[in-house]
Formats: sequence, structure tokens, C-alpha cells
Amino acid sequence: DYKVFVNPSLSDVVATTTAEALAMGKYAVVADHPSNAFFARFPNCLIYRNATEFTTCLEHALRTEPKVWRLGRQVWG
Repeated sequence: DYKVFVNPSLSDVVATTTAEALAMGKYAVVADHPSNAFFARFPNCLIYRNATEFTTCLEHALRTEPKVWRLGRQVWG
């Protein structure tokens, strides 16, 4: 079972796959881009602006467990 979803796209305007990953309680590692602005409010969304930040986000996601949220509140994690 995977716990990290990486979406490096800068053109995915709908970003359905990112929404699905977050809804399943996974980390989503995404670029700092207007199409990802909505997801920034979710604690499991890790946003990067450059290669160094991407590495930091990915390492964090791989060594920790994502938080699970339901109806705007943390359930566990």
C-alpha cells in the first residue's frame, strides 16, 4: 500500500488525482503552482518550490505517517 503520491505537473488544472490521494489519507507532494493552491490547506499536502524542497518533502513523507482527517478534524496520526 502506498502512502505518498507525487504530482509534479504544472498543467494539471483539475488535479483530480491529487484530490483523490488526499481523500485517501495519503501524502501528496505537489509543486507550488496556482492549480495546487486549494490543496495547501490540507496537512498531508506537501508543497515544494525547487529541487531541494522537493527532496525535503519526499523524505518527510517517506519517514512519517500521514495524518488522517475526516470532516475537518484529525482522527488519528
